[in-house]
Parts: sequence; C-alpha cells; structure tokens
Amino acid sequence: MLTNKIIDFSELIDKSTGNFVGRHWVRDAVDDFLKANDPRYFLLLGEPGSGKTAFVSDLVKHRGYPHHFIGKGSRIGLVVSLDWRDPIRFAESIGYQLIQDYGSWIMNWEDWGISVNQEVKELRGLLIGVKVKNFKATPRPADKPKLTVEQKVEQFGQAAQMVGVYIEKYIMEVEHIVHQLLIVPLRNIAEKWPEHQVVLIVDALDEAEGYSDPSRNIFKMLPNGSLPANIRFLFSSRPGEHLTHDFLSQAHVFWLSEDEKGNRNPHIIEDAKAYSLKLVEEKPVKEILSKRSIEPVTFAEQVARASQGNFLYLYHYAQGVRNGDEALMNAEALPEGLYGIYEDFIGKIKDKEKREDVPWDGAYKPVLGALSVARAPLNRRQIADFSGVEQGTVGTIIVRLKQFLDIAGERADRYYAIYHKSFGEYLISENNEDYIDSVKSHNKIVDTLLRQHSEDEYKNNYLLAHMIEAHRWGDIQKLMGGIEYLKAKQNPLEKYNFERDFIALLNNQKIPDVKLINILKEALNAISEKLEIGIEKSNLLDILSCWINEFSETDNVERRTALKEIAREFDYACAVVVKELVNRYLKNGEYEWALRFAELQTWVYQRAEDYSKCAEACKFAEEMCSREGMHIAYQHLARAEFIRMRACALTKLSITEADKDVQKQYEAQAKKVYAELNEAFAILQQNGWRLTEKEWKQLEEYSEKLPMPHSILVIDKKKSFTVKVLSNAHDCISAMYIIQFFESYGGAVEWVHPTRFRTEELATPETEFIVLIGGPRSPGMSGVEDRFYKENKYFFLQSYDAKKLVAGVLKTLQGNTQWYWVTGTSKINTIMAAYNLTKDYEVINKINQLTV
Repeated sequence: MLTNKIIDFSELIDKSTGNFVGRHWVRDAVDDFLKANDPRYFLLLGEPGSGKTAFVSDLVKHRGYPHHFIGKGSRIGLVVSLDWRDPIRFAESIGYQLIQDYGSWIMNWEDWGISVNQEVKELRGLLIGVKVKNFKATPRPADKPKLTVEQKVEQFGQAAQMVGVYIEKYIMEVEHIVHQLLIVPLRNIAEKWPEHQVVLIVDALDEAEGYSDPSRNIFKMLPNGSLPANIRFLFSSRPGEHLTHDFLSQAHVFWLSEDEKGNRNPHIIEDAKAYSLKLVEEKPVKEILSKRSIEPVTFAEQVARASQGNFLYLYHYAQGVRNGDEALMNAEALPEGLYGIYEDFIGKIKDKEKREDVPWDGAYKPVLGALSVARAPLNRRQIADFSGVEQGTVGTIIVRLKQFLDIAGERADRYYAIYHKSFGEYLISENNEDYIDSVKSHNKIVDTLLRQHSEDEYKNNYLLAHMIEAHRWGDIQKLMGGIEYLKAKQNPLEKYNFERDFIALLNNQKIPDVKLINILKEALNAISEKLEIGIEKSNLLDILSCWINEFSETDNVERRTALKEIAREFDYACAVVVKELVNRYLKNGEYEWALRFAELQTWVYQRAEDYSKCAEACKFAEEMCSREGMHIAYQHLARAEFIRMRACALTKLSITEADKDVQKQYEAQAKKVYAELNEAFAILQQNGWRLTEKEWKQLEEYSEKLPMPHSILVIDKKKSFTVKVLSNAHDCISAMYIIQFFESYGGAVEWVHPTRFRTEELATPETEFIVLIGGPRSPGMSGVEDRFYKENKYFFLQSYDAKKLVAGVLKTLQGNTQWYWVTGTSKINTIMAAYNLTKDYEVINKINQLTV
C-alpha cells in the first residue's frame, strides 16, 4: 500500500548510474556541507547533460536518502512519470518515504481532523488505520475529529508496516497538503531526534516551472527558511531565472559545469576522461584504435576535452561509436560540445537521406518537429497524424532515432518522446542553421486535433496550449467562448492544465492586445449569458478574474490597463451573481451560506475597485496613509468611516440618515475594540511580555468575547529594527496602525503598496520583521506562511479565528520567537456586507451571531 504513494524511481536511478564514474570531489563537497551548521540547502547547478541526475541518483543508491525526481522522466517510462511535477505527488512520495523510514507517528493526523488508535498483539504484514478514497478537509480542533481510528502494536513481525492513514485523493489547498505531508513530519522528526540529520534529495528544480499552476509548483512549495536545524535538502537544477535571489542566498551553490563567470572545475574534465577510458577499453573501440595506431589514453583525453565535460555528449558519442560510426574515431574532427554532437548526428541523417528514400525535409523534420513540441509522449499513430508522415515511414524514422528517444511501453502500446530536453531545444533553436519551425509544428497539431470528432485525452489536456504556441488567436476566441469547454475545465483532472495555459495566454507577448481582450470578453459573455445563476457561475467568474489580476504585470501600459479593466468586469459580474445567490439563501433561511457569499460579494466589488483606474476607495486609502502624525486612536475612529465610505463607493449607494446611525454604531464599536486591545497590550506589558498559564487562560477567555479582533502584537524589546509592511490599498488603516506601533519602538518602517506581491524579494538580509496585511490566499501571497518563517528571525501567521489569536501568541513565546504578528478579520466588514445586501436588521443580527 505504501508503494502506491511512494513513486518508484529505481529504473531511472539504475539507468542514470549505469556508467557512473568519478564525482568524488562533488561527494566531498556534499559531505562538508552536511557537517556544517548552515546553510540548509545544497544546490548542484549545471548545464543540460552535465550529470546532475546521475550524481544525485548515485547518492540515493548508496545512501538511501528520501528523494524525488521532478523531471518528465527521461530515460524511463514517460507515461507513468508525467505527474512527477505535481506538488501533491511530490509531498506524498517524500512524506510516505519518511513514514516508511520513521513510522506513522510523524504525521499529525489530528490536524486533519483524524484520530488514529488501534491495538494489535503482533503485526506481520501491513496495518492501515483508515483508508479514504476522497478526503476533503481543513484543519479542525483536535477534540472534534472527522475520522477516528486507533492503532497499537505490541510486537512487530517480519515485513511489518503500520500506516495510520492512507488517503487516495486529497481535495483541499495544495499548500495545506504539502505542509502536512512534508513540513510537519520533518519538524516532528527534528523535535524527537534533534541530533539526527535528515537529508532529502530533489532533482531538476528547473522542471518544476513546467507544472500547470506556476504559483504552486514544487519549487514554490519548498519550505523556504522554515527548516529545523537538522534537516538538509540537496537540490539539482539548471541555472535560470527560476532560482530567485532569496533562494540562492539560502543555498550552498556548487557547479557541475562551467559557471556564470566561465570558470570550470578541472575535476569536470578528469571525470569525462575517466568515462572515456572505460569506453576505449570496450573491445570494438579498442580494435579500431589499434588498427589506426591511436594511443587509447591520448584519445580519451581528446574526447573528454571535446565533450567539455558534458556527460550527455559522452553518452551519445559512445552510442554512436558502438553503432559503428567510425567517423567519430577521427580525433582531429570530433564535434565540440553537446550541440556539436547533435549537429553531427543530424548531418549524418541528411547524408543518409541522399542515398535512401526517407527525405529529411519531408519526413524526418516533421516527425522531429511533432516530438519536439509535444506536451506528452506520443504513440506511432499520433506522431503520424501530427506530422503528416505515413505510419510505416514513422516506424523507420523511430528506429534510426532511437538513440535520441525515450521509449515506454511494449509493442503496439509504445509511446515516444525526446530523450533529453536539450535535444528538443536544439532542434527548434534559431541558432541551429536548419532549425525546425516550432510554430508550424504546433499548427499541424492544432489542425489535427480540430479535425477529430471524438474527444481524446491529449486533445482535452493540450489543445489550448498548442493553439497559443501556434498563434491561433481566432480559434482560441472560439474555444474560450464555448461554455461546455469552460465548464469541463473546472473538473479537477483538467483544471491545472487549463490554468497553466490560461496564464501562458495572458503572458504571451505575441498576441495583440485587442485579440487578448476579445478572447477574455468572449469567455465573460459565454459565462454570463449561457450559465444559470449558481455557484458554478460565480466560481468561473471569480477564478478567471483572479488569474487576470495576478498575471497582468507587463511593461506594456495599455495592455496592463486593458487587462485590469476586463478583470474588473469579471469581478462586477461575479458580485452580481453572488448577490442573487445571497438573496436566495436568505429567503430559504440559510444564513451561514448567505454570510459566506455576502463576504465574497464584498470582496469582489472591493477588488474590482482596487484594480480600476478611478477607485475612490483607493484614493481615500492612499490619502489616509500619506498624512503625517496621525494618532493611533484616530486611526481606529477613522477606520469605521473608511469602511463605510468604501462600501458606498463599491455598491454605489448614497449615505442616508439611517446609514449615518449605523456609522455611529461602527464608531462606537471601534472605540470599544481599541480600548480592549489597549487592555490586552497592557496585560502583556505588565508581565514583561511573558504570561503564566493561568493568565494565558484568562486572556484566551477574554479573546473569545472580543467582538472585533484587529491585531495582537508580541514584541521582544529591541533598540532598533527594520520593518516592511505590505498592504493592499483597502487594508491601509491596518497598515498605518502597524507602522505607527513599530515606529513608537524606534523601528525604521517601509510601507509598500504592491500591485503584485513578489514574495521572494521581500526577505532581504536587512529586514528583521515582515508584516503582511491581506489574506494569504490573495493573488501572489500563496505559500507565504512557510516562505517567511525563519526560526528566531521571521515569523508569519494569519488567522481569522479569534480563539486562535492568543493561543498562537503563547505558542510563539514558548518557542522564544523574536517577532510575532497575528490578525483577525474585521467583523465590521461582515455586518456591512449583510446591511448593504438586505437593509434588514433582523437578518444582520442573525448573520452577526454566526461570527461570534
């Protein structure tokens, strides 16, 4: 059962280490890193083919480290390995490897609402506490488990395994799953055995960028800065922009190829020579060298230099020699570097086609084009359809290309893909004199898929992606205007591919602005006109507008303005739908659902104004924040006025006398909350920011009565510190309150009003504390909790449950964390939403009771 969750990489590891040589110097560097206290990350960098996967595979083979290989599965069955980039599969595989090594106790299933407790006298096989097919959960109180099962084993027999919980499919936030399956177990192991070092290997970080949801790929889900002292990660990656400055600053970087300054470790060529010496000892090669009176050691040195230390070059070179290509034995004419070996191979194909009946331009090129741009492995029929080459000829080409292909499956069920990403990149690179036009290849695939009457998996998953690369803007507009297509893309199995491609469309620099806006309007019209009012309609509008808002950053001012305007239209359309849903729920007395959607309606209206060009609420917010010396008490008094003013701007209501009475109630409530918060701070200060267990209990009881928790800050006093406060415009009052609070303690404060959060750029060496205002699910803020937590330096937690506020503070103080900030939601917003929607005080009171 465990093996269903643990991805079996053994075939990849065996193939990657088949001719492994050298690398003692890299192994020494890893060992030195593991002996040091910091950093926690070891990053092995290298160009394609430099041997990164082979090295980490060798470490796994000999040391048994828990591991994950992100890449598409080169040199192994690709059909099985396509989900290796999925962050959930990553967390599952690593998490269950840890269970296998340490036991099921490392998982805090209570946090999932699952209680596990079983008694067994003697265990000889596998014991599963609970098996769940589809599990949908959010963290629940430990005293209210959603599932309960008990486990107790007195004696373990041979091959015994105990799994507390086995979940087939998770239906919840990706960040939460990764946190529970990876971060929590690592922290539990570290807490129990602080001297025991846990080492995890993750190969090919660069491949994570190709995952369907760029904001939640494996790289973005890594525990950035939140590792216990005895946890170490070994990563490998190509160099590139995906490696942020923040990440690199936390890693020990070690190059396996020429670095960015052109320096190359001499051991790289020595290892290549060791590989070449093994090759020249093979009987056929030895005979050729003897016949030509070539000294084997000298020849091995020449091959090593020509390879530039690239092991993918050496692999293809060796395959060519073994296949009888004696031209490769000419030491004076060896191809230089990886692209050189590719160019040599293509040149030989062209020479052959002059003597044979399979033309380069008419057959090889179309087939290689289809394989180079394909989004998944293809069978022979698909290659023929996508290239326009007859199946028999495709078979001949596949046989001749097998050195450069990855083949999975048996006989009629075989699938083919380019063996290594770098070969496909070479084929379509314009630096290649006879490059393959990738746009034409994509167009051929689009034409084929559009001709298909029946739907197949490849078409469902990749049609939009190929249309984008083929620049088929008119076809995309027609596709996005089809409501059945959009509805299908909300299926969890297809959602990630659609989101990835939708983001690619928004970021595509080839599409004219007017075409992009027309496509988005077509989708908006389809949803608005062809779907009945309901949750599905509001979800579609909200999801698409979120992506437009988040990925609208561009240097093109006109495009940015147009995208934000269309996002605003999506938001308003969504708010209208939600308002109708709220009224429907209110009529049926379903106040909890009414509350949920009332808050959503307020949020989408508010977001629409934030991204518009003339949002009065934003202007007011910025004006408030620009005033000098605003008193904290006035901030709280003004907050109610600001919220009311914003609500009027968003809902286009005028302030009536009745509204003014409500506003006075808000002001009175704000004054009361401000006084209560001051009381809370006084309690903390009187006790030197440390409370007894009894006092904490009293404060927790008090917090349950707190009508509108705003914020509680716990501070270890320091003479000076630097703070960054990031806030959306509509949270500016909170921002000003936080800023002035820190300034009162002598802090240097920088306030940032971002249009788009770039989390990796926030935690600079000079920053000692970060305050984030706005929900962690806001655009660009996903994964913030883990990415900003650094033991004894940074800590971030956001909660909308008043009962958790003080409990969180207590937990922080017990852990001696320097800084802690936690915020609760403003109850005013909820009351305001209900009032704006209904003007019914009885309904307001009922909704109000749900938030206590």
